[in-house]
Amino acid sequence: MDDPKAVILIGPPGSGKTSLAERLSGFPGINLIQTGSLLKKEVDSGSKEGPRIKESIETGKLVPADIVRRVISNALENTHSGIYVFDGFPRDIDQANMFCDLSEKTGLSLAAVIELRLDSEIAKQRLTGRRICAECGKVVNVNLQPAEEVRGLCQACGGHLEQRNDDRPEIIDRRLDDYEKDSVPVREFFRGRCPKRYYVESADMAPELVAKSVLAVLNREIHVLARGF
Repeated sequence: MDDPKAVILIGPPGSGKTSLAERLSGFPGINLIQTGSLLKKEVDSGSKEGPRIKESIETGKLVPADIVRRVISNALENTHSGIYVFDGFPRDIDQANMFCDLSEKTGLSLAAVIELRLDSEIAKQRLTGRRICAECGKVVNVNLQPAEEVRGLCQACGGHLEQRNDDRPEIIDRRLDDYEKDSVPVREFFRGRCPKRYYVESADMAPELVAKSVLAVLNREIHVLARGF
């Protein structure tokens, strides 16, 4: 049985990391470690840490390191063979070191780091227009789909479209600033550790084109046998 392999996605808010991760997860052997989803489950479960997590998310701040470590550790408890795509982790240098520590304990080997680059103005446009259906969870952009902006309803199910608290303009500016500040040491860290497995991809393309480009990288690095993009 092959050892489990890790793929890290790095990119600013609005770069499409989560959409990319979900597309990749449609292929056999690819598993997702989505920090945002794991933390949301903690909040929804009524965990005692829920209020701390919710406050951090709604203000655009990093969730405390002890909580992140616990939810990631729990997610990796049953790690076996396969590819594990990390979306939303690591986000700062402390989390980068945390990743290395957890990888050593679980036997994960780092296969690739994918940095998604996107101009900040494009990121702002994407984020300020993002709405999520309260019923089916569909994500749309009202800046690109004006009919839905006028109606305020999901075209898929008719549910109400809602804006995330951390997609408000004043929060977006801080999130982008924090990303630049926190991610520089992370990028330098992984460039230094695995320069031949560090890839930079443009996120200023249609999601299917970004996914196709990233899949080509994974095919080279870990021979992912996937079709369908």
